[in-house]
Amino acid sequence: MVPASRRLRVSALALAMLVLVAPRAGGSSAHADGPAVATRTRVEAILTGPGTRRHLVCGHRGDFRLQEGNNLPSFESAWRAGLDLIEIDVESTSDGVPVIVHDDWPRKKTWAEWQRRRKPMLTLANALAWAQPIGRPLLILDLKTPHLESVVATLRAARAAGRVVAFASDEKEYHRIRFLMPELDVMVRAHDRNGALAWTERQDPKIVMIHGDYEWLHGGLCDDLRALGYRTYCNSWKLTWDDEASGAASSVGRIFRRGIDVAQTNHPPTAVAARNTANRKAGR
Repeated sequence: MVPASRRLRVSALALAMLVLVAPRAGGSSAHADGPAVATRTRVEAILTGPGTRRHLVCGHRGDFRLQEGNNLPSFESAWRAGLDLIEIDVESTSDGVPVIVHDDWPRKKTWAEWQRRRKPMLTLANALAWAQPIGRPLLILDLKTPHLESVVATLRAARAAGRVVAFASDEKEYHRIRFLMPELDVMVRAHDRNGALAWTERQDPKIVMIHGDYEWLHGGLCDDLRALGYRTYCNSWKLTWDDEASGAASSVGRIFRRGIDVAQTNHPPTAVAARNTANRKAGR
């Protein structure tokens, strides 16, 4: 019979061996962007990590040029153009199935009824599955549906926390999102400088971006918000409705020269070119 003291020494040695061969931080993980950032979520790696781009571009519904976006071909086009983020609209059917549609017409019928009518709709679940692989753009969810519980259930089923950002357009929506899914990263809407600073006073680590307007977002304020850990976000077509070709390059370039971090665009190729120019000048 092996003495108890020897059994204890053997157990301690076995435990030490397990520690040595166990995976280290920096190995692969479900939401990592590669070995070097395995301990960070996708959101952190793209928006807040030390190696992130100074300026980012977000595709309005993917590539808005393709049937006004919100479909898989538009996402593919935006991804291949080199966008960092994609904004999509989340609505729902009358029975609460989250779908990617801008307007509220899906609410008039159930999912099964729309299927019988052969009305093609992309579901949120399918959009999340498309965005799952490493290297795909980060999804920004513009939550238009009143069925937030169904949206949260879909996000939880897809283990999407850390891989998407929900857009809270007002105070009430922010509180609903934070109550239903506290681990979800959020972009909040501000309407002026004081509104932006009021969001920072909450010291909520899940607020990662502040959506504002070109008229009042400026370099000094953007620098202050960035120092506090927030990215600033602005729509490029607020400057010109001619958001095509040279129009996108001009408006996105103006946004970046203003000091704003993220520009949302309808024209990915020229917006990406404007982003690359801005990042070269910023050394990022």
